[in-house]
Amino acid sequence: MENYKKKCSNEEHRNIDAISYCQDCKIYICNKCLNHHQELFKKHITYNIDNNKDIFIDKCEENNHNIKLEFYCKNHNKLCCAFCIAKIKAKGFG
Repeated sequence: MENYKKKCSNEEHRNIDAISYCQDCKIYICNKCLNHHQELFKKHITYNIDNNKDIFIDKCEENNHNIKLEFYCKNHNKLCCAFCIAKIKAKGFG
């Protein structure tokens, strides 16, 4: 079974593979759109994505964890790393 690759959310680039995801806009971004998006929305949080594995490949910045963001917390509506998930579960927050 072939992996489904994420495509750019821009209608004009809908056939181009996405390389990034904007958490604020909730859109996928291709290489043609990325620079424009970063210039227009400097404070938005974007994540590089690996289309072959369907995961985000940026690192967690929480408490200098410096490991990959691999999990999504539905309660907090954000991506997090294994340490964050463990902390959330231990405190009963997610």
